[in-house]
Amino acid sequence: MALASHFTFGRLVLILFAGWAALSACDSSNPAEEESAIATLANKQLTVDNISTISGKSSSVPLTDNFTITFSKAVQSITATTSSGGSCSGSVQLSGDNFSNCEAATLTYNSGRTTYTLTPQVPLKTKTNYKILVSTSVKDDFEKALSSSYTSSAFVTQSLCDNGSCSWSAVSTSNWSIRSYHGSTAWQSTLWALGGRDDKHVQASSSGSSWTDKTQGAVNPFKRSGLGVATFNNKLWVLGGQNASGQLVSDAWSSSNGTSWSQKTLTCTASGGGSTCWSVRYRHAVVSFGGKLWIYGGESVSGGSVSYLNDVWSSSNGTTWTQQSPTCTDCSSNSTCWSGRSGHAVAVFNNALWLTGGSSSSGATKEVWTSSNGTNWTCKTIGPAWTVRSGHASIEYEGALWVLGGQNGSSINSLEAWQSTDGSTWTSGVYGRTDGVIVNNASASGLSAETFKCSASSSNNCILLLGSKVWKYGP
Repeated sequence: MALASHFTFGRLVLILFAGWAALSACDSSNPAEEESAIATLANKQLTVDNISTISGKSSSVPLTDNFTITFSKAVQSITATTSSGGSCSGSVQLSGDNFSNCEAATLTYNSGRTTYTLTPQVPLKTKTNYKILVSTSVKDDFEKALSSSYTSSAFVTQSLCDNGSCSWSAVSTSNWSIRSYHGSTAWQSTLWALGGRDDKHVQASSSGSSWTDKTQGAVNPFKRSGLGVATFNNKLWVLGGQNASGQLVSDAWSSSNGTSWSQKTLTCTASGGGSTCWSVRYRHAVVSFGGKLWIYGGESVSGGSVSYLNDVWSSSNGTTWTQQSPTCTDCSSNSTCWSGRSGHAVAVFNNALWLTGGSSSSGATKEVWTSSNGTNWTCKTIGPAWTVRSGHASIEYEGALWVLGGQNGSSINSLEAWQSTDGSTWTSGVYGRTDGVIVNNASASGLSAETFKCSASSSNNCILLLGSKVWKYGP
């Protein structure tokens, strides 16, 4: 019995040895070869091999298209980041205005981490040149950075309005509050309307038709009109305006969710030195451009006397402000800058800022000015086809700059919709009409406009014009 047991154990040892020998024979790996392969991979340069759309198109790109970025080797996912707001942040950026502003997006990757998919959070704008920037913050598994920053060729999105396929229509809304001289912005797949003369609270919509009231708890900074509103550094911002008591203010508020707001403590550097901040004002222009938040002009009242402002302030964080000293070339080739004004509009178009119209000490104006950096301004025209106006809205859509509505010099509300591809030559249309009949309560002054999806189920963008009603222009 003992011998049998010993024999059995011996056979087991032989079997195990034979198995080990067989496995050893099958294992052809060589530590030296493995080290050499790792060294080769480590020394391989990290580059961007290709950037393309999912559709494979570089022109007439669908507005819901996504982008793929292919690298030469695996990339640490923690180093591949993108903007979740309107600012240009992260190592992978998508922009339709040469990176003055960037699109909110998400990044996913394949199992090998060599191909990343960039998905915009909202549909792309029509007839727009989009580019993708990949910075040297991207690193491989060996902590080696991208050899140099990479900017893709342009991807040109499709047109929605070719052959007259776009038109104006009134949006059937629920819970929309009539308002004027309010602020609005599109942020985090939501359209926001804040304050105004006829309404004192915040409303939000994911469709443009159904609106929800948002509360601010004990602190409500939106009992004001003529306020400045912008999306900046992935937050909503409110600057200045006229409060419910009729007082003009110069405060700044921000929110990361649209419901909870905090007032900011400002530090400023005036152009002549000193720490004086921008003064109280309303009907000023606020815009996010070039990685900064900008304030242009506005109106102040002291002792019953109205002052029209033409000062320019910028901030890279919303709290530290610097007064700029603009240089200008007017339409007579002189160095005169645009005069103090309020109720003007400033929009981003063709990688530049465009200032239109406004009210000044000499009445309403119709000048068109442009700047590629926010401080150096050039007069484009003092005689556009449209009449003088203030309280209008301006926006980029379908490769054109739009001027919408406003109050002209005769105190008659305009229902006009003008567009231009160069800022000089303008063609007109009319909103606020149904079957050719002007709608009586189609507001025209104190408007705001945003590009936003045409409906809850639509993947296309339209112009949404917000006032006493909500108007839509698109397919």
